[in-house]
Amino acid sequence: MTFVGILLLIIALCAIILGVLGWTRKLPGNSYIGIKVPEVRKSRQMWDAAHQTAGPLWVISGVAFSFAGLLCFVNNAWLWLLAAVLTFFGIVLVALGSSLGSRTVAVLADHDAKQEAAQSSCCSAGGQEEAPTAPEVDVEALRRAVKDH
Repeated sequence: MTFVGILLLIIALCAIILGVLGWTRKLPGNSYIGIKVPEVRKSRQMWDAAHQTAGPLWVISGVAFSFAGLLCFVNNAWLWLLAAVLTFFGIVLVALGSSLGSRTVAVLADHDAKQEAAQSSCCSAGGQEEAPTAPEVDVEALRRAVKDH
């Protein structure tokens, strides 16, 4: 279990370093380390936003990996079970951080696309005006208002 403990401590150190660099927006853009979703790599702002979102979870996963690595040096089978649970928890946190980072970029890209479409819809129809759209109505808010009275 010594080898596993050392390996987990190395992984923990990498996760903490990458998490802190991502959290502080100092992780350099590269093709080897980081979230590998095409939207993340479109611009530096997207890269930073994704990794800033994922960074805290990666740091927590690094702490979980370090506890798991330290427990591997203890000669107790029950603590090795706890080390396995902590390792699984660390893996889940890395995946969750990456997923949240990707989701953040998708939301930002959608927001940017909507703003760009709103700004360019003025005169891009070739002189044809679009029909006005009906305002959106929050039906649930109307139902709550009716129930209150």
